[in-house]
Amino acid sequence: MAINYYDRIAAGYDNRFYPATAQHKVIDRALRIINATKMGRGQNILELGCGTGIYTRIFSAFTTNIIAVDGSQKMLEIAKTRVKGNVIFKQADINTLLLEPVFDCIVGVYILQYVDVKSVLFRVSKMLKPGGSAAFIEPNALNPIVKWWEYKNQVSHALPRWEYVRIMKEMGFKNAKSSTFGFDMKGNITWPERIPIIKELAGSVLITID
Repeated sequence: MAINYYDRIAAGYDNRFYPATAQHKVIDRALRIINATKMGRGQNILELGCGTGIYTRIFSAFTTNIIAVDGSQKMLEIAKTRVKGNVIFKQADINTLLLEPVFDCIVGVYILQYVDVKSVLFRVSKMLKPGGSAAFIEPNALNPIVKWWEYKNQVSHALPRWEYVRIMKEMGFKNAKSSTFGFDMKGNITWPERIPIIKELAGSVLITID
């Protein structure tokens, strides 16, 4: 299970996946979500799969009310030391999470690959306020490095970008959109983004709902 996996690797997670040399990509991903949702002060934000809070910290600079959810207690313990103030951390299984529909934005980075996508997006539709927005960044199933990573870890399952859009529209999100960016998991290779066909093999997918 993904929760057990992340409990095991929590202590070394940031150094392994988010070293100092990759911090500019963390900021880039966070800003893509912030811009897509028009995240701002006074809004209620729900972050799914907050992990160690590496993105939560950036989101918290743009809004005043965040509930950040993760299934791994050990990841949350690290997140609580990283982010203070306007964030409420909650341990919960995202597959079964259902809160009151009070959220202006629901966001997540690399979380849908670990869950029942249809179930979670259905729950997202029930937790958003009318007129609310959502944005997720996920690995791209067509990227060969992503496929290798899935084979290695045996806990994740990425989808092509159009499949996310199909499911979202099935859940009632008529304006669901997706785009690809970054050619590897850490976003260090960018030249293929400029070539239309090869761009479909990029490492990440931005999915937006409004």
